[in-house]
Amino acid sequence: MSLRVAILGASGYSGAELLRYLSLRRAISGDVEIAAVTASQRAGASVASVLPQFRQSAGSSLFADLPNGLPKFSRWQDVDWQSIDIAFCALPHGTTQEVITELWRYSSLRIIDLSADFRLSSFADYEHWYGKAHGAPQLQGEAVYGLSEHFRASIGKARLVANPGCYATAAQLALLPLAPLIDCSSISIDAKSGVTGAGRSLREEFLYCEINEDFRAYSLSGHRHVAEIEQGLELALGSSASSDSASSSASSSSSDQPRLRVSFVPHLVPMDRGILTTSYLRLRAGESVSSCLAAYDNSYSGSAFIEICRDGSVPSVKLLRGTNRCSLAIFADRRPGWIVVFSAIDNLGKGAAGMALQNMNLMLGLEEDYGFADTALVP
Repeated sequence: MSLRVAILGASGYSGAELLRYLSLRRAISGDVEIAAVTASQRAGASVASVLPQFRQSAGSSLFADLPNGLPKFSRWQDVDWQSIDIAFCALPHGTTQEVITELWRYSSLRIIDLSADFRLSSFADYEHWYGKAHGAPQLQGEAVYGLSEHFRASIGKARLVANPGCYATAAQLALLPLAPLIDCSSISIDAKSGVTGAGRSLREEFLYCEINEDFRAYSLSGHRHVAEIEQGLELALGSSASSDSASSSASSSSSDQPRLRVSFVPHLVPMDRGILTTSYLRLRAGESVSSCLAAYDNSYSGSAFIEICRDGSVPSVKLLRGTNRCSLAIFADRRPGWIVVFSAIDNLGKGAAGMALQNMNLMLGLEEDYGFADTALVP
């Protein structure tokens, strides 16, 4: 099997990380051909000139089967889409809907979207959080939410997978198995992320001198990823859909019933990559740390990329750098009936490119960890 893949928006952080993961996969399994990389403003440029980390030494054989090495950047409109099997869309939010609408006519093409354009099932929620009406309502019902460990069956049948947001991934992997055991009306999430979570565009507030030796909260009125977290918890509690149903249907989530709400405060940390969430949760009567750990075991037994800390250790962002793993831990709070839950991921790995490749494996009927080299980049 040889898969021809394309990366749209390959010059950004998530796109470049996809290229790194796919390059490693070529070396491990040899079943992937990187057939196209797009970046409209870089069209015609070589990958190495834009992303120097992909320069090849004279004796390198990683791309020896490609006459000219990696393909040059092109416009997405100039790709021969009939020859592509999998498209990874790492384009900015709000632009992907138009692109995927054009790509949808290629019936054999499967698409994994790393933007937020197809993550929310409610058009009203999308418009509220992203400030514009949804641009592809006819495709929203085709999209499956790509939180791999919780929606495997749906992802395996999908043509269009909406990769979760990085904060939403870390928070939901920690919270969804616990939803029936906790008071979901009193969830507080303290989240911290490295600077790559903001993307590669030049912005004054992300200059070195602005972020170095600083540590700040932002989006205090509500971060966009909180909508995904609330949507996921509603699904886990059975208020929106049955188990293992992640279809982003076009139905609005507004109803006469009050919506679930969580407190979520993100912080920017002066490091390149990584996310750590700390969630403060009140248990239902009769539940304990032990029953919560049992819920994790039930949800994540056999999950190659989930590790549960049981020795009193706390998840380390550094030990997940460059991987598709998520590390979880649960501790009893000093307040009786409360727990503190930690979740750590690499925002560019499990929070973006790594999850995308895991979803590709599910779509292809492969083992989820097929083609991964999942050793952390330490130090």
